[in-house]
Amino acid sequence: MPLRVRLTLWYGTALALILIVFGGALYTVLAHGLRNQIDQSLEKAAAVAVRAVKQHGIGPFLPFEDLAAEFPELAVLDKTFQIFSPAGKITIQSPNLGRQDIPLSRTALESALNGQATFESARFQDGSMFRLLSVPIRENGVLVNIVQVGTSLQPSRRGHHPGGPAPRSRGLDPAPCGPFVVG
Repeated sequence: MPLRVRLTLWYGTALALILIVFGGALYTVLAHGLRNQIDQSLEKAAAVAVRAVKQHGIGPFLPFEDLAAEFPELAVLDKTFQIFSPAGKITIQSPNLGRQDIPLSRTALESALNGQATFESARFQDGSMFRLLSVPIRENGVLVNIVQVGTSLQPSRRGHHPGGPAPRSRGLDPAPCGPFVVG
């Protein structure tokens, strides 16, 4: 094989490898930054929801609209809110979930019982991805509620908000993307 062809192949291969490594590194950095930004937005929304729940002393029959009227931050369209009992049953959920619910995972419930907030990513049967933050609310060392804040990881479509009527199926895939426990 002539030297010119060998050098062309060598330089082409080297350039391809450099582009692959650079592209992979760029993707990793951007994905990590986006995940952090999503997690921070969930933490802020969860702090508002926890404050609202603590101020109202939530029982099982307080409608979400009553909370949203006093705390308009809870009516954010790109976030979903659910409040669970210590047993993991939904007591209140935001209207943008429609008739759907996002069940509390076993990991999130166990972490809440231990007083830890839990970040999770869940893939649903319809292929949609959600990032969830479950935060325990304790009074005198006893778990009284669990606030779960979530956001869709899908790009929003015009006229549709996450958790709205477009996604029909919300059953959890048996293999969620994996929990990330935060202390």
